[in-house]
Amino acid sequence: MILSIDPGKRHAGCALFDDKELACAWLVKANKTYAEAVGSWGVATAHAVRDDLLKRVYPGVIEVAVIEKPVVRKGHSSKISNDCVDLAIMGGAFAGVHCEQIEKVHFYIPEDWKGQVPKGVMIERIQSRLDEEEFGRVDLPDNKKRQTDVWDAVGIGLKYIGRL
Repeated sequence: MILSIDPGKRHAGCALFDDKELACAWLVKANKTYAEAVGSWGVATAHAVRDDLLKRVYPGVIEVAVIEKPVVRKGHSSKISNDCVDLAIMGGAFAGVHCEQIEKVHFYIPEDWKGQVPKGVMIERIQSRLDEEEFGRVDLPDNKKRQTDVWDAVGIGLKYIGRL
């Protein structure tokens, strides 16, 4: 199986692919108490992904994890740069937690998997690559902003398996 992740500071979009088919996609939310205890939202989000994943699949069945790697662009504010650090911590923490159980971890910067395509257009493109059954396996949160995290996770996975 392939797991794709769109990391967020307090949330992460996740998608599982089995034999190049979308098995499920969902949003994970970090636990605030755990984040405060470890001093990092990124680590808390990584652990939330791990815990939620263990409810869905057996340990050791994920062959590849594909994770979006944040990029700090020249001229961005320090807040944006610091958010990127949190996202990088999440991706690194997840890879570290699973380094013995996952054969390969692959990182895409945003331009590598979606180019400069506007978000709405990209979501439509991602949705157009899914059949009806796969589309029904996408569990979207009520929060519209968080829905894009789930669609990005699906898109990252589709790119990796050659369907985007």
